[in-house]
Amino acid sequence: MLFYAYFYIGDKMKIYKIAMTYCMVFLFIISSMCFFKSKEVTDAFVNSWGLSFKGNSEPEISIDKNTLNKYNAYYQGEKGNNYLYLTFDCGYELGYTESILNTLKNNNVKATFFIVGYYLNNNLNLVKRMINEGHNVCNHTYNHPNMDGLSLEKLENEISKLENTYYELTNHQLIKYFRPPQGIYNYAQLNKMSELGYKTIFWSVAYMDYDTKNQYSYQKALDLLKSRTHDGAIILLHNTSSTNEQILDAYIKYQKRIGFSFKKIDF
Repeated sequence: MLFYAYFYIGDKMKIYKIAMTYCMVFLFIISSMCFFKSKEVTDAFVNSWGLSFKGNSEPEISIDKNTLNKYNAYYQGEKGNNYLYLTFDCGYELGYTESILNTLKNNNVKATFFIVGYYLNNNLNLVKRMINEGHNVCNHTYNHPNMDGLSLEKLENEISKLENTYYELTNHQLIKYFRPPQGIYNYAQLNKMSELGYKTIFWSVAYMDYDTKNQYSYQKALDLLKSRTHDGAIILLHNTSSTNEQILDAYIKYQKRIGFSFKKIDF
């Protein structure tokens, strides 16, 4: 009798109402969780800085410039002054940095060098030369970690460890510009760097110079850099590139000849 009772209209409606109530409660809980977690998900969304060049010298980027600026993050300088900003990422040494520094000195150009702990500890004389010749020496983290999923606590430890080691070895303070390893970042990390007093520096000119076993030819590299350079460009180069050592003098002289000036990052 109880089995057949469930098929009465009244009982069926009662069961339907109970089921619908549970469904609505469940959906409300899920939607609330999504709402309160939405900012966290946005902040933790991983992005990798990249550029695309489509027939003109200025790159296309996938993020709004004003959004970056809210986090004190920049990929180029202001236009209208014909300034260019040479930057070098220094992870280790292959014997080219001394020549690069000679070229900069001979052309009266100041640059910005982003160093890691390994480079600092193993190439102190070169780092001291960068300082003495008026270049920016800046933070590229201590261990060059994978930034994807790196906690804010670990990021801060990476930054402070390089700062402290740099001061102990040089008696100077690191200049507070930061370049995330491999250009990987999320907004929470950018915000943390801003809280630590840093400006994050990406780039608007680059080419595939980082593969030491597959270097571009002299002419191909020089032509690429010439075609991609624009007013206010932040130029990313690696000190481990033999081609960069070879083309740097010609590149600087060419850009000066057509009206550009070089500055170390100052914004």
